[in-house]
Amino acid sequence: MTNATEVESYRRDFLLRVHPEILKLKSSSTQTRYQQSECASWYNILVKRALFPRLDDSFWDKEDLAFFLDLHNKAVPEGIGPSSYFVRFVKRDFYTEHYRQQPHRGRYEYSQQEFLDFLTALSRSEKTLNSFYGRFGLLYHKYCQRKHQGKAMDDLRDEAEQLVNDFKKARFPLSTGHGPFHSEIVSLKQKMESGVGQTRLPNGRPPTKEKTVRVAKGRLVFEKIPMKVKDLSGNTHETVTERWVEQDWHWGSKSWGGWYGMRNSIRCGDSLDVMWSGGAVLFMKQKGLLEEVFVGLRPCFDHLTWDGQNIWVGTRSDGIWLVDTFGKIVAKIGTESGLPSVNKRILLHPIEPGRIFAVGSFGPHLRAWCAIVEFKKGQASVNVFHEATRVPTDTDNREELENDPTLVFEPYSIHEYQGEEENRRILLIGRDSRAKYDWKIVRRPLEIDLNKMSIRVSTGQISSLRKKSSSYFVSLFPNIEYKGKVYAPGKIWYCIDPKTHEKEKLVDLQLPEPYSSLNHYWVSAHYGLVGWNWDYGFYQIRITDDEHVYGYFHTVVFEDENGPITNPGKLKRIYVDVVHQNKIIHQYKAGRFPYIVKNGRPLLPGTYKATMWLQQGANVKRRKFEPVEVTGDSPEQLVFKVKGRAEVLYCGQVVNAITGKPMEGAFVTVSDIPDLSPLTHEQWIALHKLPANPYLAGRGAATDGRELLLG
Repeated sequence: MTNATEVESYRRDFLLRVHPEILKLKSSSTQTRYQQSECASWYNILVKRALFPRLDDSFWDKEDLAFFLDLHNKAVPEGIGPSSYFVRFVKRDFYTEHYRQQPHRGRYEYSQQEFLDFLTALSRSEKTLNSFYGRFGLLYHKYCQRKHQGKAMDDLRDEAEQLVNDFKKARFPLSTGHGPFHSEIVSLKQKMESGVGQTRLPNGRPPTKEKTVRVAKGRLVFEKIPMKVKDLSGNTHETVTERWVEQDWHWGSKSWGGWYGMRNSIRCGDSLDVMWSGGAVLFMKQKGLLEEVFVGLRPCFDHLTWDGQNIWVGTRSDGIWLVDTFGKIVAKIGTESGLPSVNKRILLHPIEPGRIFAVGSFGPHLRAWCAIVEFKKGQASVNVFHEATRVPTDTDNREELENDPTLVFEPYSIHEYQGEEENRRILLIGRDSRAKYDWKIVRRPLEIDLNKMSIRVSTGQISSLRKKSSSYFVSLFPNIEYKGKVYAPGKIWYCIDPKTHEKEKLVDLQLPEPYSSLNHYWVSAHYGLVGWNWDYGFYQIRITDDEHVYGYFHTVVFEDENGPITNPGKLKRIYVDVVHQNKIIHQYKAGRFPYIVKNGRPLLPGTYKATMWLQQGANVKRRKFEPVEVTGDSPEQLVFKVKGRAEVLYCGQVVNAITGKPMEGAFVTVSDIPDLSPLTHEQWIALHKLPANPYLAGRGAATDGRELLLG
């Protein structure tokens, strides 16, 4: 029988001798870009398998480092791009509390000097990529050492600059993952520049800066909207998130909202707002009340538009619906009326009352179509004037593909371009390849002239603002047209005059949360400009002539008995409540507050109460920090210090010692009292009134036999 040590040796032999042969196989593609991408993918797999824990359950040691070095020198071909897995491996910080107390989760036994010898050997490798791995790892080690010791980094700047320049000269192909490694090197260089000459106190924390705290101010006013929702059964929910968010983030969820939550909204006339997602459509006829109108996973509501009289609803499996302002379906326009199939995406745009433009795609190859849809005098008509059916191949001429409007695509945006010519209407249709082929081929939109009913590939390119998977698309949160101006929302807002193109900054510093995290916007019939985020709710946004203070710029440090907390695992377990006038005005979820404020961020004025929850086996330890006040007089660096000893939540069951079954209604005490005889009559009555599974800071709890929580 083969033992684990032999299996581990076979694994190494396979990685060193067999797996690299895969990199030499002929690619299925004739395009150099895809050949390089395939090779890089297999190299990443090789590195990932090499970095798996040993099969014989022993720790990594000096011999393992020699194996990693041998693997890269012998098995990895020259010219291949970096692996993100190996970049993370050489980024070893031996000076953090996390690595001192739990080195790499107990997976290695090699010393710090042995690891530095390994990096040095890598840096001296004849292969370009290996040399960069080693140089980067050594430089990162020096940075961590200086940072821990509080020493200046002036002499490291030139070394970092040289590494950046040399990496650029190496010219690794973009398709081989050189981008993330380049970003890591640049990020390290920037950290060194920000840390040059910085001194630290003996506890490892930089000294508090004695300068006036910066104030975040601007011309925007944010007012919370108390939104409610009425479901189809007529029940009203006071808290929107309880109805939606916690159930919506699962693909195919049977809850209303269904697919990725409510992200879309449109103003329909002077008294109606409509919101929708893939699984629901809601009307807001009354200020502050959203009413469910259509709910269900099918037919999947893709896009809605308003033609001035009725609402048009584009679906993926049931055609296009025409809906009146009362939520009644006037007509359904489908294949029987000549509308092509849709199962990928459909987008709509109004032309005039009773007439819209529609673009949709279907099938595994993303075949697409464009049509004019009308509904007048009770009759529906569909005019399909363009079809995109050309599926690209590796042998096609790239320039020809980029200028061919018949190339298959999936629509992701639709925008009406308003040029200098009056009465000329041009639609720009953003296209997506969905990784079926190179997204750059369709980065220029389709340009449709609604007057001439002509179509071509635009000579201009829509700026890409976000990236999803391997395809680019325009931001779901575009600029907002409001009262004759164009507003670019975000962490810093801009106002643009569409006539003169002059840009005005509305916020001097980045907005504090929750305002900076608002990621959906629309012009409401009831509230004007509205922004929302499902974690933080709805906000009415007003633009004024006067400046308003939003918050104050701060950095933060969390400290326990051992000094500053640097362990990422602990920082991710910190929750923060912001209290103002005895009311929680904002809550930061697990780990978000330390993450976003680590490099400085404007904070709302108020009292900040932080709590850290740590799992210890079946129990949960709760550590509270001393509250910190944020005002205009607060120091720039805020220090959160742990107060008192940790509170532990004990989780378990009360079982019958003979049968082993859980006991309902059992009392549990945590005290030095051997029995319950000292309890008074009133205390017994109070115990009997306790609900099942209460949280107590006291000494007893009733349980229903399922679980017990005590504090």
